[in-house]
Amino acid sequence: MTGVQTCALPIYITLSITLPGTPPSPPANAPITSVTLGATTATSSSYAVQGTVLANFYISSTNALNAQNVVVTFTSGPPPYTFTSAFTINP
Repeated sequence: MTGVQTCALPIYITLSITLPGTPPSPPANAPITSVTLGATTATSSSYAVQGTVLANFYISSTNALNAQNVVVTFTSGPPPYTFTSAFTINP
């Protein structure tokens, strides 16, 4: 997750999330329970390539500002992957 984008809210965004090597990532197409960006749950997500999660979010003007954690949870498998302060929403 890299890059800076300045725009007016609301917007739709797609995050490409690369999972770390530890713990080992689930096989491709493993079911995802949820992907969250702060308190916002992804509107959709996919895991077609092992190690990479794609997640779509709707960011509105009511979302919390500043750094947000991104958390990826699979239905079965490793504990949730938490990326601390991985995405920032600026005013």
